Amino acid sequence: ALARFPDDAPVREALIRWGEETPFGNLGTYRFWQRRADFDRLRSRESLANDNLDCTFVYGDDRVIYNAGMRAKGSPWHGGSVGGDYLFAFPNGDRLLGARDAAVVTVGNLGNDSSAQREQAAFWIGRQLGVPALHRRHVRFYENGSFKGLYEDTEEPNGHYVDRRFPDGQDGTLLKVEDWFEFNDQGNSFVFSRDATLQRFTTLDNQLKLARYRWAWRKRAVADSANDYTHFFNLVEAVNGTGPDFVARVESQVDIDTWMRVIALQKIVGNWDAYGYNRGKNAYIYLPIGGRWQM
Repeated sequence: ALARFPDDAPVREALIRWGEETPFGNLGTYRFWQRRADFDRLRSRESLANDNLDCTFVYGDDRVIYNAGMRAKGSPWHGGSVGGDYLFAFPNGDRLLGARDAAVVTVGNLGNDSSAQREQAAFWIGRQLGVPALHRRHVRFYENGSFKGLYEDTEEPNGHYVDRRFPDGQDGTLLKVEDWFEFNDQGNSFVFSRDATLQRFTTLDNQLKLARYRWAWRKRAVADSANDYTHFFNLVEAVNGTGPDFVARVESQVDIDTWMRVIALQKIVGNWDAYGYNRGKNAYIYLPIGGRWQM
């Protein structure tokens, strides 16, 4: 019997390399290989493209995952971020450490951190405060045989994370708190940005305006509808209310303790670029079924 791997080759190709460096030490080693066409396309395509390109991902020196997807993890502030942060997506039947998605980010994203410890220290403080913290670890990162440097593998605050943090019951509502950007026609710069806020924005008939909230409070790990903001609107109405029962209504919607701990952490570590400090971004809120909004 004869077979071909991948079964649709040469549309997809299983890449192989010889002569890879064997690094010294006990840090994890991540490598990815790409065909020249995909390597070049990553660097030449439109700035805001986020569709995955094919690659081969190698974990350590023995685990090879063919036909993984990858893209640059860009930002409106620094374009496609090629050479900086990367996101990988793995086939359902060939996951990495149990996860289908992984983010590998440059160490030092708190501002040219030569110690590579600031982010680790901030998350350690968060864990001591009882704040939901992401797991991060240093790895050696290689691209097509070239050592790119010391990176961090960063846990993503996605549905997989929520399932681990809140293992009981059905999935609730997970929202990413971020800027609302409007871009120019070329997609290489933005015209303006607005921070996320819980202010009351309404339509002409005084209904909360879905279009105004959907960009800045973006649904993630959607289990029902990306347009169902019923629970979130209950939160907005509560925090914009008045009267003697104001505190009770807010506390019925918000786990005040967790929100205050997160905001305190941002102040302690000087992370001004976050919700609750100087900005309305870089946070997540989650509503467990039958529970209150967590941060």
